[in-house]
Amino acid sequence: MKKYNTIDSKWIFFAVVVPLLVFLFAVGGVYSYYTSTGAGVKEQTATGTLKIGYTTSSCLNINGKQVGMYDEEEQKIVESIIVPGETVSFTGGLENVGNVSLYALVHVQIVVFNVVLEENQPAQNILLEDIYLDANGEEINVETGVLGNSTYLEPNETTGFEISYTPDINAFDNRFQGKPILMRLSAKGIQYRHVENASLATGLMIDRENTNLLVVQSEVDPYVVRISNDKTVKEALLEAELDEGMLYSDSALTTSLTEEFLNSNLTKNTYIYGLTQYVFVEYIQGTGLEYIDTGLAIADGYQMEMKAQMPDKPSNETWLTGNFVANPRTSYIIGYYNGNFRVLAGAEDGTHVVEIPYDSESHVFSIKNSEITIDGVSSSVAPSFTDVEVLSNNFCLFKSHHLNTVANKNIYYVKIWDLNNNLVRDFVPCYRYEDGEVGLYDKVTKTFYGNSGTGEFKYAAKNNELNKRYVEVDYIESTGTQYIDTGVNFDKNTYLTLDFEFTKISSQFLVGSWKEGNYNSSRGALFGINGSNFQFAETTAWNGSTQVADLNRHTIILNKNKQFILDTIVLDTSNEAIITTQNIRLFDASDATYAANAKIYGCQIINVSTENSIMDLVPCYDSITGEAGLYDTIENKFYGNSGTGEFGYFKKSSGEYSQVSCISGTGTQYIDTGYCPNSNTKIEVKYLGNNYSSYHAVFGTRQSVTSQAFNVDQNGSSWYCNYATAYTAPGGASSTVRQTLAMDNTGFYVDGTRLKDNSSYTLGQTVLPLYIMALNEGEAGTPYAKYINSGGKFYSVKIWEGENLLFDLIPVVRNSDDEIGFLNTVDNKFYTNAGTGTFKIN
Repeated sequence: MKKYNTIDSKWIFFAVVVPLLVFLFAVGGVYSYYTSTGAGVKEQTATGTLKIGYTTSSCLNINGKQVGMYDEEEQKIVESIIVPGETVSFTGGLENVGNVSLYALVHVQIVVFNVVLEENQPAQNILLEDIYLDANGEEINVETGVLGNSTYLEPNETTGFEISYTPDINAFDNRFQGKPILMRLSAKGIQYRHVENASLATGLMIDRENTNLLVVQSEVDPYVVRISNDKTVKEALLEAELDEGMLYSDSALTTSLTEEFLNSNLTKNTYIYGLTQYVFVEYIQGTGLEYIDTGLAIADGYQMEMKAQMPDKPSNETWLTGNFVANPRTSYIIGYYNGNFRVLAGAEDGTHVVEIPYDSESHVFSIKNSEITIDGVSSSVAPSFTDVEVLSNNFCLFKSHHLNTVANKNIYYVKIWDLNNNLVRDFVPCYRYEDGEVGLYDKVTKTFYGNSGTGEFKYAAKNNELNKRYVEVDYIESTGTQYIDTGVNFDKNTYLTLDFEFTKISSQFLVGSWKEGNYNSSRGALFGINGSNFQFAETTAWNGSTQVADLNRHTIILNKNKQFILDTIVLDTSNEAIITTQNIRLFDASDATYAANAKIYGCQIINVSTENSIMDLVPCYDSITGEAGLYDTIENKFYGNSGTGEFGYFKKSSGEYSQVSCISGTGTQYIDTGYCPNSNTKIEVKYLGNNYSSYHAVFGTRQSVTSQAFNVDQNGSSWYCNYATAYTAPGGASSTVRQTLAMDNTGFYVDGTRLKDNSSYTLGQTVLPLYIMALNEGEAGTPYAKYINSGGKFYSVKIWEGENLLFDLIPVVRNSDDEIGFLNTVDNKFYTNAGTGTFKIN
């Protein structure tokens, strides 16, 4: 029998006086706005709520009976009398009235009222069941289980639900007969996943109300694990059954989750991240030029199972693994032969083999002690591992030592056992997060197996996601010096679509290529602005109709009918096939002389003759380097800037802020941090300067050049650095390349190289707070902004005091009023312009 939980006697009054009540119970969700360039954590938290009882009739029904209307002010509990053991059906609605996305659960309590458990004791209310249900009515354990089929709601989104549930009849006792038994319903919203910029695959959330509870963000779904308080973060990850070999080595992983640590370092619902070194994908693809050596000798005898696919019918025998010898004729081999998929393990006498006709679907091939199978279709004779002892070489995947025909082959997983049923390899497809290398990860040896051949593996991401290193954005933007080389030629079979928006009207090229030299003397194709008109050029010069250029968003198409189409307007029809030896460029068409000032939202290139997509380019940025570019979801390849400078980007968010790549000023804008540096302060700024002919501050505060100074300025190619009482002017400043500037009591650093030694100087505490984009100079009470930055691009600012990160500033736009500034993801404070005018983005 279940343990009964006693409820406070005030519920007796509610049961007698108010038999049916209506209630909304809202539970806050947690939103984690997260970006990272390595092991650092940036976070923002907010709360969200759910309402229950929202349908078209604004009511909740239990067993077909309305149980009341929702009362926002009273916020009473929905209750309905039920019969012990009967199936209860209830319908209603859930509405997310918060500002974050939530998993929505229905909280059910079964309560029996006014029960005397012992003679001469007062009556009590007994809580028989206290559970959460997902959208299918399945019970959810929010502390130790997965979230099941819980409904996921965006802010202000409403959904109806209909759930049937049978209370546990074993919980009802004869003592409860004739007593009022009621069902209470409420709603719970839980936000466990990273909604924005979830470029890293695994995260842990410490529940501060229950300090030994961790929420783990897995590759697909979040789930919850309970651990003891003395575990380290790494131990917690392993206890959550995350593979040790998948984790980066990071000092945070060794942190012990003691009560003291939690109380002193973590606020409520703080995330700690264990970064995955490898990211799982659905399958990897090789042609046979790429292959993986398992390190296991075929002759030693192993059992094997793999799920694989050959999407295109091979023209000749093509193998996924194994080997063959002619004398005596023996094989241990899996693959395609003479119109069939074939698995053979033993002497080639027609008995140790199974075959099925070829198709383009995936299949499971296995060689086990007792049988050889393809999708459960078995051979007549079990494998002969004695026979295969004559075979030399190791097992290789994607190729056979017998015949290595080039053909597309997809592998979803491979498991290998020895003959005693010990698992010796458990390969899963993945790519390495840091550099994008594709291969197989072995869960047994905790080893990544990369390509041992030539070429490069491709992969298919789960749910069509980008490589998690790259974060999708709305668009990338050029300023006239950036372009992307697609590596694809225009020809008569090219079909191209481009979603774009110019940001400046002048003569410039947005997309195209031509054979050589000037477009007026060679064959090719391009689109851009000619003077003040949108226009295409093809073959020899500007041709066709014109359309007045504007700064609106458009789509252009070069289609199989040799038509150039702007939105729905046919601007030009070519009479000749386009022939060019130059690659298609985006934001440009030739030598970058007329590179465009524009935004690109996406681009697709299709080969019309084969009807195959060549490229599907998505705007994104690299979460490690910060570089913006286009990511091809067909080839799973990142295309960065081939010109100078950097692309900007913009990522719209449904939350309070939208992310941008960087912000800059015009000479009157700056940020007042309100923080006064001291000898334990360290600052890091990612910054791209301008070709200044005078002083422009990156950050700073000081009373004078030799008093309480903590500032860095740029003038031309030199940095001007003050620390405490010391001043120096080292070179090394760039106006074309983004640099990482850092300063603390040890020195001033540019991209990790120390240009100034501060170790012999003591700063103390400044009397003026630190400015970003300006120098705060003067005495306490009489400060003024000096050397205000104009044109420099600021990508991020971090400030530590000792080991404590105080500021983690990222450039954003506040969605409510389009205000531009920095968001401190440590405390969610938004810093706006302390000067005049308006910051610029990108």
